[in-house]
Amino acid sequence: INAEYMGDSVIQGPMSEEEEDDRYLIGADGSRTELPWWKDPRLRENRRYIALAIALDLSGIGLLIVAILCEVIGLGGQRSVVFFVLSAICLLPGVYVTIYMVRALRGDVGYTFGRLPAYDVDPE
Repeated sequence: INAEYMGDSVIQGPMSEEEEDDRYLIGADGSRTELPWWKDPRLRENRRYIALAIALDLSGIGLLIVAILCEVIGLGGQRSVVFFVLSAICLLPGVYVTIYMVRALRGDVGYTFGRLPAYDVDPE
């Protein structure tokens, strides 16, 4: 692992050669063309996380709209509070994972897909 430890946090160093090569399409003549972000192989590997994050984001936004409509129409009280709480339960993890993945794709220091938990690993 190419990382530098400072206190309790880990600061990622520069990308390894293998990680750097994953971001490029290497031609027969050795030329390197950077892949568009939507063709990044790391996205294909983490498609379950992406689907879950998008589902949580959309559910949270939908529930937030319902909560606001309950307040505007006058059905407020406990109904709108329930929808606000449910929207927060969906939005907080969904937005967190979405932001984390965007920063990992951009190559920001300390953000890598390897630090996301792997739920699809077969137990031995």
